[in-house]
Amino acid sequence: MTKTIKSVNPYTEKVIKEHPLLTREQLSEKIDVAHAAYLEWKNTPNSHKKELFLKLSKLIEQNKEELAKIETTEM
Repeated sequence: MTKTIKSVNPYTEKVIKEHPLLTREQLSEKIDVAHAAYLEWKNTPNSHKKELFLKLSKLIEQNKEELAKIETTEM
């Protein structure tokens, strides 16, 4: 049986989703991917980062109702 981590709504105590635990190899791979992304991000010009954050803020604004529901459920 695969071990899992449960995401639980604290108000209703209902399980929202179960996530399988990662193996050491899977975790190591994810860390490597994140590190490579960090190395690329740190060399990204601030002007480009600004453009990306502005796009992100627009997406958040456009989807604020859906995002608020997700955030509320997970808190």
